[in-house]
Amino acid sequence: MPSPIAAPAARLGLPALLCLTSLVAAPTAAAAQTGDEHLTPPPARWALAAGVFEAGLGIALAGRLGELPASVTLAGGPVGASASLQVHLPSLARDDEPEGTIAYISGGAIQFLRADNVRKVPSAWALLGGTRRWPSGPQGVFFDTGLGVWWMTEGSLAGNTGGIALRFLVGWAF
Repeated sequence: MPSPIAAPAARLGLPALLCLTSLVAAPTAAAAQTGDEHLTPPPARWALAAGVFEAGLGIALAGRLGELPASVTLAGGPVGASASLQVHLPSLARDDEPEGTIAYISGGAIQFLRADNVRKVPSAWALLGGTRRWPSGPQGVFFDTGLGVWWMTEGSLAGNTGGIALRFLVGWAF
């Protein structure tokens, strides 16, 4: 006994088959009109990286903010933690840089974990400029380099109230 679905499909015959093949071929035809051989996968949105950040050595999670020209970074290590916002500067992009390289200016907060000599846990602000390299596909190697300054908002860290902030992160974007 034929299945209830097979009988109507057999009656439709060739017109139904042509309709199905045109639905399947539609994305390929649209890609051919734009010159693309295949549809481009979405870019990586997140990266897990390790290296030097504003509060010392540690691990960082970086994320793009959708279509906005900005990204965020959360980092932590044995000395402290930081949270920062990177505003992308597309006007500073050079033609000879690889695709996915983004210049940015970054501002954020640093919270150190060690108390100073008066038992206050020091906190600071950081302002950096740098470049971030995202992979061109949906996943790949991620780089982030930055240079700037930090200054204390409360307390001091071994007598220091400010200094140079470095960021060098290498990781995997997904």
